[in-house]
Amino acid sequence: MKTQPFSVTGFSLTEIMIALVISSILLYGVLSIMGSSRKTYGLQDELAKLQDNARFIVEDLTFTLRMAGFQGCSKNGTTPLGNKPYIEGENDETVANNTPPSDKITVRYLSDPLVWYEKEHYSPRQLARTGDTLYLDRDSYVPSVGEQVLISDCHGWESAKVTQSSASTSTQTGGVPLGTLFIKLSSLNRSYERPIDLYPVSEDGSLSSITYQVKPDPSSGFALYRIEEKNEESEKYPFVEGVESLQIRYAVKAGAGITYVDTLPNQLSDQVVGVRVTLLMRTAKQRFDLDDTTNREFKLDPNFTYNPYTENYDASKKTGLERGYRHRLFSSTIAIRNAEFL
Repeated sequence: MKTQPFSVTGFSLTEIMIALVISSILLYGVLSIMGSSRKTYGLQDELAKLQDNARFIVEDLTFTLRMAGFQGCSKNGTTPLGNKPYIEGENDETVANNTPPSDKITVRYLSDPLVWYEKEHYSPRQLARTGDTLYLDRDSYVPSVGEQVLISDCHGWESAKVTQSSASTSTQTGGVPLGTLFIKLSSLNRSYERPIDLYPVSEDGSLSSITYQVKPDPSSGFALYRIEEKNEESEKYPFVEGVESLQIRYAVKAGAGITYVDTLPNQLSDQVVGVRVTLLMRTAKQRFDLDDTTNREFKLDPNFTYNPYTENYDASKKTGLERGYRHRLFSSTIAIRNAEFL
């Protein structure tokens, strides 16, 4: 028998080694790109959250500041109650050690009217001078006995004290369903026709207030608090996290132009026509997987700059309290709608 020779083909050891080296280089490149993309995505996600938070704060501040001095439809250029200014601010408060200072601003206006039944058989169509019982919705704020309520019907306003409240008595009258909230007011100077607005006011007779203030926060380091005068819970929980500094400047009429000042003038009159808000935002977590992108100075105030990268820098350890955080500065100018009555 004759055997036929045959050939065996394949890769040599040298070819296999070359292929492994090339594959390793390509795989390393792919993994590097994936890792870099993951880091960049994480950073962009954090910065996007900062921008969303800043936009939310500016929108809320815009609504509040444009409501400064709002007195309902009976606004006639005079202060309904109290002598406190509609805008009040404090400049460069210390938030924590080795951190930039922050401003505080308080805005007063008539807000959150009492929600009372519009049904005629529950509440009268007019408020008589002798005072009437007003039945409130379950979701309404219920003033206690002795608190003041501002009454307005677009022809004028006055304040009245609460003489009875569902918080102090369980008496129900007029066939109103059991458990319905109600208040009874003291006698009035005149009768009021609907539509009628009822606003709770402070014990000292001033308008309700909302205060914006930066405070230390255990979870994120810093946070902006929105403190409502009649809501004790608002002082316990942060409004928006990641706010390291809030800077306020007031646009004041100066002849034919406008100038910006750090503190409110003594006589507000109609001088203040706008507010410039500047927010220094900081990410919640430190990231050392990317080069620090905030090695720059942020101009928080014309007379004050802050550099998170070099602030509290320890030359021996080459670290600082702000290293690894990302910062962004946001600014917006808000016109005051009721400026002529400030």
